[in-house]
Amino acid sequence: MATKARRARTNKFKGESFVHKNRRIPKGGVAEMLCHFDSQWYAYLERLINNPEEPNPFERYLNADLRKGLKDRGYIGLTRPQLLAKRDIYFGEISAGKPEYNDKELYGVGWLDKDHQIIDASGNVVTFVPVIPGN
Repeated sequence: MATKARRARTNKFKGESFVHKNRRIPKGGVAEMLCHFDSQWYAYLERLINNPEEPNPFERYLNADLRKGLKDRGYIGLTRPQLLAKRDIYFGEISAGKPEYNDKELYGVGWLDKDHQIIDASGNVVTFVPVIPGN
């Protein structure tokens, strides 16, 4: 049986959180994983256009809490016709002018400048990420 001190060390992000889409999300747990899965879900719907028989990648997760979150979001427990219907709804919205899913908060882009600082897509220096230049 694990001691209290060992259990406390298990989650190195305990007590840390971030804001995503105006909600505070604790780091290192199911809630953070579900934020990342949102982007992966829409990428999966896009792949279903070219490969309508692709298996649902979210069905392979076994953690009960994670499965509950995926079920609540409507990502698992679906038949093939239901998956294809969700794909058609998503692409119908895009065809109607709604932008495709894009999460710049979690998946930003940027580059390193000559001083090895990270510059985000808007040209601002990202100061909270340590960068160690390679040799």
